[in-house]
Amino acid sequence: MAWLLFSWHILLTFICRWYRNHEHDIVHFVVDECHQIITCNGFRKHFNAVKELAQYLVQKIFLSATIPVYLEAYFLEQTYLPLSTKIIRQQTNRINLSYHVLQIDNRIHRSIKDWIVCLTHLLEETIFNSASRGIIFCLSRQEVDDIAMAFGNTKSHSDMDSQDRAQIQEEWFQGMGTNRQWMVATTTFIHGIDHPNVDAVIFVELPFGLMNFVQGAGRAGRGGQSAYVFLLNYCMSFIEPHHSDPLDPIGVVPGNQFARNGDMCRRKILSQTMDGISVSCTDIGGLECDICKQDHPLVVGSRRLLDPPRDPSPDYDMGPWDDETIANLDESYFMDNPTSHAATCAQSHPPPIASASNPSMSLQLDHAHYMKLIADKHEKVQELTAMTNFLCGYASNSDFRGYCIICWAWKKKLVQRTADHRFFISCKSKEDHFVKHAVGWIQEVKKKFSFDRFAYCYMCGLPQGEFAPSSHPSFRKGEVINCPFDDLVAVLVWHIIHHDVTWKKAIQAFPGLTANMPLSAIVEWACKEEQPHLFYNGLELVIWYWVTHKQQTV
Repeated sequence: MAWLLFSWHILLTFICRWYRNHEHDIVHFVVDECHQIITCNGFRKHFNAVKELAQYLVQKIFLSATIPVYLEAYFLEQTYLPLSTKIIRQQTNRINLSYHVLQIDNRIHRSIKDWIVCLTHLLEETIFNSASRGIIFCLSRQEVDDIAMAFGNTKSHSDMDSQDRAQIQEEWFQGMGTNRQWMVATTTFIHGIDHPNVDAVIFVELPFGLMNFVQGAGRAGRGGQSAYVFLLNYCMSFIEPHHSDPLDPIGVVPGNQFARNGDMCRRKILSQTMDGISVSCTDIGGLECDICKQDHPLVVGSRRLLDPPRDPSPDYDMGPWDDETIANLDESYFMDNPTSHAATCAQSHPPPIASASNPSMSLQLDHAHYMKLIADKHEKVQELTAMTNFLCGYASNSDFRGYCIICWAWKKKLVQRTADHRFFISCKSKEDHFVKHAVGWIQEVKKKFSFDRFAYCYMCGLPQGEFAPSSHPSFRKGEVINCPFDDLVAVLVWHIIHHDVTWKKAIQAFPGLTANMPLSAIVEWACKEEQPHLFYNGLELVIWYWVTHKQQTV
């Protein structure tokens, strides 16, 4: 944007000189996308140079699809045009566009990247054909880079090399190569993109205000076909209006209303803001929005994606337990099964005293489902206990054995851990030469792991409290514990990341991981707890590794 605005200033200087030499031949001055004169707040002083066009005795024509009625007088003032200037308007409403808003809460739903992938798959299966294109708008270059990895790095933002950017855009436009149906871009892509086959546009959060949303949505359906526009309102985001712009030139206030609305026709808010006339989808016979047509398969399918994943993790499958089988059970199953870990859990956490009447079936089913999830978690704790006893436990009451977990994982050897045995460095053999395993694990993983106090051991990362492995010493108020499993989770996560064969298997086992994922994103993923009945991802990764590699001994 900055280079474009700088070019504007140079262009107007050139126009002044050129006009003096050709003033008798000029019929019109035409300025396209002129709404940017009032919407680009950060560069307003550069656009002020457009006012200089008023000095020339020639007809001036300003073109824009997104100047709302309430800003007409303000626009004329900013361009030094009289209030009597003729304005020709066409309604902003596009009857072939369907608008959808999905409220996404990152505390309970999957990551935004996974969410985008699921939504694009749904659109490809329901409305796309081989010629279809789609655009995903993001607010930051970093977000574009992250999400684009799932779409063959088909992306566009200002930090890219200009030649690479032009080539990718051309390949997307022509549909060349694989993974070229979707373009992931910043909002600089909302102007001037005229592709007739854009069947869907997805916004990751509101793009600063309603004006940019309308402009970006206008990339869809330009061939006259039905097209769908989705706004993913992430965590019910709310944009603060700029106090320096009391007229709200970018439409922050109506944008917030549009994003947070849950019961009014989407088109009513758009038309009232842009055209000064409130019309609904049914008023104009347009393609219904998600409010007007809530039983549409695409509306139902996209909202179903909001349901959190049912399985606790890809590695601890519910097995025969699903909604249908749980519906035929109550908690007596767990109480009557003496080998069930849920029975043990139930003994330490007895159910509430029954009332005079028996609990309803729905309460019994909820309780049974809860007990199954807790039982699964205790099974993982048993694996952690077996792992720590094997690698760092006691062979007898007095014989403590502490083996190096990296020698076991990387070299498949049981090597005694001594005071001078350093992870990765001491594990390396001469034939390994330079080993990427050894570089940076303390800085990149250990120092970036953070957990809720007393939920996990701050030294090793193992769970505490109810889910603490029996091999781990208990926390006591006022005492500093001597953890025998120092850095266990951090070093194993680092090993998994840097061991090519293991990393490829981990990517297949955990949907949140991808092949080209930056290290910072991997560590951020590892620190998250995806669901209340799961441990944080890094610990889930270590449990998976132990379960699949625990037979690796000398």
